[in-house]
Amino acid sequence: MQKTKEDLEYLLSVLDLLSRAETEKEFNAIRGELTDTGFLKKHEGKSAKRKQPPVPFQEYTSPNGFSVLAGRNNLQNDQLTFKTASKNDIWFHVQKFHGSHVVLFVKDQQPQPEDYVFAAEIAVKNSEVSDEKRIPVDYTQIRNIKKPNGAKPGFVIYHVYKTMIV
Repeated sequence: MQKTKEDLEYLLSVLDLLSRAETEKEFNAIRGELTDTGFLKKHEGKSAKRKQPPVPFQEYTSPNGFSVLAGRNNLQNDQLTFKTASKNDIWFHVQKFHGSHVVLFVKDQQPQPEDYVFAAEIAVKNSEVSDEKRIPVDYTQIRNIKKPNGAKPGFVIYHVYKTMIV
């Protein structure tokens, strides 16, 4: 029963990503993710397409010039959070809803409050509640984000965080 609930939550996150995908590359990346996780069969032979180059992260620049990146799918969310970001960078995600991982790259500097608000707004924009107002967004340093063993792509846990409403 627990595995079924986890699979359902994962598939709902994929549905959210599909609803926001805009390009064929984004759809293909999500198809690849579903294949990698065993939800879709692998197509082999002549009809199999060549490996597509990865879809780039969504890139933004905060009011004070800090780089802000957002994942376009669950595999990218993992890549961004655990491979691209540094331990002191700031991770953002809408609270209790599906959405992209967003990282504010701090470059060993101290961002201003408007940089945090900007990144939190990007997290809301790239979530299933993008049309809503007054959404809670959790944020914490990357060092506080953990991926449980065997967890589906995009699933993380964190206990040390702050929340802002945007």
